[in-house]
Amino acid sequence: MITALKKIRILLKQKVNRQALISVGITLFTLASGTAALNVYVNRSTSKLAFDKISELPSNEYGLLLGTSKTIHRRENFDFSYRIKAAAELFRQGKIKYIIASGSNYPRYGYNEPRDMQAALIKAGVPVKNILKDEHGFRTLDSVLNAKKHFGIDKFTIISQKYHNARALFIARFYAMKPVAYNAHEMDLPMEMAYHHLRESLAKVKMLFDFVRHPELPNYMPRKSSASPQTAQNPSL
Repeated sequence: MITALKKIRILLKQKVNRQALISVGITLFTLASGTAALNVYVNRSTSKLAFDKISELPSNEYGLLLGTSKTIHRRENFDFSYRIKAAAELFRQGKIKYIIASGSNYPRYGYNEPRDMQAALIKAGVPVKNILKDEHGFRTLDSVLNAKKHFGIDKFTIISQKYHNARALFIARFYAMKPVAYNAHEMDLPMEMAYHHLRESLAKVKMLFDFVRHPELPNYMPRKSSASPQTAQNPSL
């Protein structure tokens, strides 16, 4: 009798485990499918606003250069280098007049993306008076919203890699801005690219939660950035 009861308990436990595994599997499949569908929708809905060729890119007064680290594990971050090269080339060809270098800033750690971008842009031939720093672009959402809330512009050219531009464009359009984007060259490293695309897939999901929390243009600024359109034209201000 005792042996029979043990067998029944084991069978019941196995059944519960199977049901739990099936439920987990269904949940993961649903999440993965939803994430994939969201990525396809975001990419397709913004594809006509992102340009690979400078000759086809509409001109704007301002370019929004999205920040990233200058180095990765003490090695050159090619995403950073390619974005700088793209922004400088757009400036040289008259596609933009001013560049907003927007990124993270952590003084305690000596980490300042806008400062690094400004230095690299100057080295690439962009005059300092044509560079505006937004040191509080901690997220892509912040960078896009700061363009509107702090710099007072809603028509601009986003500069980043293609995988990143789609989300930035989608955010700007959601908040009724008029963006286009230029796709900077992407690094030819399969593992790095796989990581970036996975990260972007998850970031797009987070983007939806931001939209739910802030269905209208949020009345907030993380903190004031270090420049304005006026100071770009007159550095003494």
